Amino acid sequence: MIQRNKKDGRDRVLGHEVMREWTRAEVISHLGVPTWAVIPGDRGEFKIEAEGEALELFWRNGQCAPVAVMFDASMHVIGMDEGRMCDLDGVDINPGPQYACAQPDRRRHCK
Repeated sequence: MIQRNKKDGRDRVLGHEVMREWTRAEVISHLGVPTWAVIPGDRGEFKIEAEGEALELFWRNGQCAPVAVMFDASMHVIGMDEGRMCDLDGVDINPGPQYACAQPDRRRHCK
């Protein structure tokens, strides 16, 4: 779900409404289709590192950091980043196109 910030007119995803223990399906139903997915085996800046984490989904969040939600192997929420860091002086901290949910190896994770 996206909301326009009244102070600066920017759009922001309402990641703070996601609850621990929600399922992946519940999160996607609430926030909409994610923009990127980090899956096991990914290397580089975006990879699964936390013990017990099996998937991380990201949502584009305007000029702010993306909203990120982490899931365990049973696809329940185990962590999140609400994407509240803004005003990044033009620095793009979003995952690259190789992580896009449109990629064939990620589509099933983003539904």
